[in-house]
Amino acid sequence: MENIIMFMEKESKQLSDYIERYEQEAQIHLYMDIVESCEGNLFFCLGELNNLFWSEQALCKFVTDVKELYDIVSSLYSAHFTEIIYINPEEDISHFSEKIKIDELLNFEVEVIPDNATKEAARRLVSQMASDNILSFSGIRPYGEIFGAFVSEDKRRALWLHFAKAILYGYENRTMDVSEFGLIFVYSMLMRMEKDAKYTKMFLEPISKSKCANLEQKFFAMDQVSLGAFRKQILLDNCCSELMWQMYKDIFNQWKERLKNELIPITYENRVKDRVVVFTIQFLRNPKNPDSCNAPTRSLLERCNALRSMGKDVYIINTSERYVVNAYSYFPIYYAVAGNYIEEYEKVEELEHQGNKYWFRQIKNDIPEEKKISLALSWIREIKPEYMLCIGPDSIVADICGQVIPCASMAVVFSSLPRTMNKMKILGRKLAAEEKKEYERQGIDVVESRFTFELKPQREHFTRRQFGIPDDCFLLVIVGTRLHSEVTKEFMQMLDDILQTGYHAVFAGYYDNYESNVEVFENVKANSTFIGYCEDILALMEICDLYVNPVRMGGGFSVIEAFWQGKPGVYLPVGDVYIAGGEEFAVSDLETMKKRIKEYKEDASYYKEMSYKAKERSRLMTSSLEAMKNLDSEIIERVRRKYW
Repeated sequence: MENIIMFMEKESKQLSDYIERYEQEAQIHLYMDIVESCEGNLFFCLGELNNLFWSEQALCKFVTDVKELYDIVSSLYSAHFTEIIYINPEEDISHFSEKIKIDELLNFEVEVIPDNATKEAARRLVSQMASDNILSFSGIRPYGEIFGAFVSEDKRRALWLHFAKAILYGYENRTMDVSEFGLIFVYSMLMRMEKDAKYTKMFLEPISKSKCANLEQKFFAMDQVSLGAFRKQILLDNCCSELMWQMYKDIFNQWKERLKNELIPITYENRVKDRVVVFTIQFLRNPKNPDSCNAPTRSLLERCNALRSMGKDVYIINTSERYVVNAYSYFPIYYAVAGNYIEEYEKVEELEHQGNKYWFRQIKNDIPEEKKISLALSWIREIKPEYMLCIGPDSIVADICGQVIPCASMAVVFSSLPRTMNKMKILGRKLAAEEKKEYERQGIDVVESRFTFELKPQREHFTRRQFGIPDDCFLLVIVGTRLHSEVTKEFMQMLDDILQTGYHAVFAGYYDNYESNVEVFENVKANSTFIGYCEDILALMEICDLYVNPVRMGGGFSVIEAFWQGKPGVYLPVGDVYIAGGEEFAVSDLETMKKRIKEYKEDASYYKEMSYKAKERSRLMTSSLEAMKNLDSEIIERVRRKYW
């Protein structure tokens, strides 16, 4: 039964009507003469509200006829309640005579938190807001939050969202001192928990203008926003995207100015023909198992092998720029993420992959960015490549080096253009006519390419039984390393409508909230299995019937792995999966996706036809050599004709 908390001042017909309407379906907690009982002090009223928050087992509705109370509860405690309702009184009522002091309120609320670890974290958060010592604030770690395991996820979110909104309220009303970094940290809490682009903008703007934050901190903050947006944990709008692009250009130009004496271009005549330097911002290959690496690293090595097959002399530089958290770049951001980094490759000078050997250097991730750039520039001047290729987004190192020798940049999310100051921007698909006109109008040189995939060899043969999956079902497969943020309620509802008798779904990858998500969807809970991260995706695809993809930007490898095994797919016309899989397997919306899944199950001839097309598509999308030859020709033509 739902709980309703009512803080009322006067008896009225509206109050009677409300109680009569809900008393049969809810447990109503009525507190009358609320202003008088709290001695006219808003502090006492909110304190009582906070006590009720901790005593109730679930979030509930809040109702009041005091406009002043309604306004502040709506502003500060919106996450505490499922709904906040104002009953307009028949006549004016008294107001609280004592206004609220936010610092006093928060200090009180800290002390009544029932868990000691959370209490201590909240105490440090409030006490450090006025100081830039927020940099050393360890209560909310740079690698993720650690609080509130003793309460539900909803209450955890409500607690920290309330603290963030209260601190911002105190700052805006000049009743609480908040430092520049403290304010930015609060904005970072709000942009992640509220998923509202206005807070993303509020976070980015002061950083872009900050005199306290250095260039590496600004780059780190921007990088964290990019990752959060990619994972659908942070919301961007066009204004935010433009602001981030301007920040990137400003950071680039300042580094360029600092290093201008090292940026004398090397002319084409003084470069070595058929020699290519390939940059990556992160190299993640298991040193003990070279076949095991993440998708971007696999793409990098695939392109290096293709270049070598074309007779190119290939050099690889890992700039180690992905989500670097060190003494130079750490910035106070709620739920910041540190990128993975493999120290063993610092000592590697020659890398072997599938019989090919490559000159290799990995820059240490704990040195200043200026030193990283200078080190890379020194190698470039020694190597003197014909051109350079950067695979991965936002590489300041590659962009600065591109001032010395032309560099073409390709994003890992190949369906969109990379954010780069390099003149040549590679897109892993063909441009639409309108896109081409717009880029030409802006003077952007887009190199159209076909992004291809090197699939990890299949080493096992699974059975459905080993995963507890019925042998006689039509098995859907959903793959991803960010399923916790990519699988939406709408997608789950579509699956819930489908997963009746005869259907089953297997989720593979990282899906932290699988258990809580399926609780809401009865059919998904009864007819799905989560197997965790799967090392051999080709073996998994072999036992499945249909690849189904939620709306997301990445995932290009997984659809081609399904196609390789002759398993068709269904997805919306968005992101890398759509570009990799092609138009024939796309549907316009989730309702159509549901109908298409049924068609695959019930129409054997249609399934056979699309299975054949899936295999043909996989052959095309794994033909790296031809695609790389075309890309190389496009780059060489530009290097010789347009760029020094």
